[in-house]
Amino acid sequence: MKDQQLDRHDYEGRTESHRKLEPDTVNRIGEDRPSFMQKQTQQGQIDIAFHRNDHFESICQRRWNPKLKPWFTTGIVVLGALTFGTGFQTIFKKMNSPFAIGGAALVGAGLTYLVDDRVTKYLAKYRSRQDSEAAISSIDQQHQHHQPQTPIGDTYFSSQKALVRQIEKDHLMINAHLDLGLAMGATALEAGITFFVVSASGSLMLAVLSAALPVSVIWIAAAFQSDRFEFADACEAMIPAYESYLPPSDEVSEKEMLEVWQLDSVARFLSGNGKNGYKSLAEARLATEAKFSWQRKIYYEQAGIAATRDRCEQHKQAVKALPDKFSVPKIDISNLSPAEQKMQERTIVVQKEQWIAAEIDKLEKDLADDLDFIRAEYGQKVNGWQARAIKAEDDARNANNPDDRNISQDYAA
Repeated sequence: MKDQQLDRHDYEGRTESHRKLEPDTVNRIGEDRPSFMQKQTQQGQIDIAFHRNDHFESICQRRWNPKLKPWFTTGIVVLGALTFGTGFQTIFKKMNSPFAIGGAALVGAGLTYLVDDRVTKYLAKYRSRQDSEAAISSIDQQHQHHQPQTPIGDTYFSSQKALVRQIEKDHLMINAHLDLGLAMGATALEAGITFFVVSASGSLMLAVLSAALPVSVIWIAAAFQSDRFEFADACEAMIPAYESYLPPSDEVSEKEMLEVWQLDSVARFLSGNGKNGYKSLAEARLATEAKFSWQRKIYYEQAGIAATRDRCEQHKQAVKALPDKFSVPKIDISNLSPAEQKMQERTIVVQKEQWIAAEIDKLEKDLADDLDFIRAEYGQKVNGWQARAIKAEDDARNANNPDDRNISQDYAA
């Protein structure tokens, strides 16, 4: 039986309404201020955890199979060995090196691998930092546009920024200058040598194309790899940390819901929109506790009835299924006379009836035990909430004792 009274959406709606309280009302909040702030901190963390998790999961969904990365890297390295190796081959030949071709290809491949590796890492780190900074900037913008501006709203948005800084601190502290410097240096060396060798042939345009085109391909390929592998991996690493701040279910605890109900009553009382004749905050809180307690009593009464009905239906189905569960004994009747066969069939029928009767006795005993447990469990909760409701009513009357009205009658309706 779904507990609508503890629905998380209702809880979140109430905490959101607190962020919309007028500044004058917020300024009048006294001893309940820490409770208001605690609820906003908790809700802010939950909301940003949901948002960041969805964001990171969407990035992870476009990640390529990690098994493809070695093939991409190999392809880029081979391209570098073929394109940039030509320039180094010319230099090695001038040095009369016997390993001109192999050495040139090896140097070209090595520099290409360095460029690809550093560019990929730099872009992943750069994007990670930019993504985290963008999240904080987005929170700041939401905060600036939120109306009205109150300490309650400030606490909500501040808790979100604090959580992002806490979980994504490694991203925010990233320094990728070394990766960028190595990538730029190796790229300049490769492109410069290629340009120098090709331009010696007299074609400046060909030299520019020969130097720029392979470099562009390598950087573009590195950008794709960074987005589909390294950056996606960095985002996936953030998910478990944010998941620890997500609520375990769509329901809140009775304690949490009662607390937010009472904060609602404080807000209504201070704003003048919900005093309902109460003379003090204490009376308003106790009246709210009484209302909540009466509703919990009603819920457990209904839940107990539903549990009893479900258990009886389960028993009915179990009894109905018994004939099909009887295991008929296997007997060779080939040597039996017709009379003996009929006698054997009657014996099996009697055995089946006896077995079903015994099983029904067991099921009925289990049913009786379970119903006793259901009555005890739900009865205890019904009695407990009823006692709490009556006590809250008495305390509310004693808080100011303006009259002898019965609060439960208001809320039972």
